[in-house]
Amino acid sequence: MESATGAVIGCSRFYDYQPERCCVNIGYTFYGSAYWGSGYNPQAKALMLDYAFQFVATVEFHVGAGNKRSQIAMERLGAVKVAERPVTYHGELESLNFIYQLHTAVAKG
Repeated sequence: MESATGAVIGCSRFYDYQPERCCVNIGYTFYGSAYWGSGYNPQAKALMLDYAFQFVATVEFHVGAGNKRSQIAMERLGAVKVAERPVTYHGELESLNFIYQLHTAVAKG
């Protein structure tokens, strides 16, 4: 939420907690285009990573193969592409996702 106006600028969430792997995913992230490049996304991700790494050793991100903007953002965080996986979201055709991982010792804030 933008403090000056109270406008919702976007969101992100934790999902797919896997205690046996000591891992959680962060994703389903979107920001209105007016806020792209504004610095909100790295700030939000840093807060989420700081929180997650209190409880897990690994955070994963699923990024669409065609989403270059998010791939660059993952690399800036220090995340490493570890796999590719086809996924089918509700009501959509199958598409390719890249899986990025970030481990506690690598996390950048």
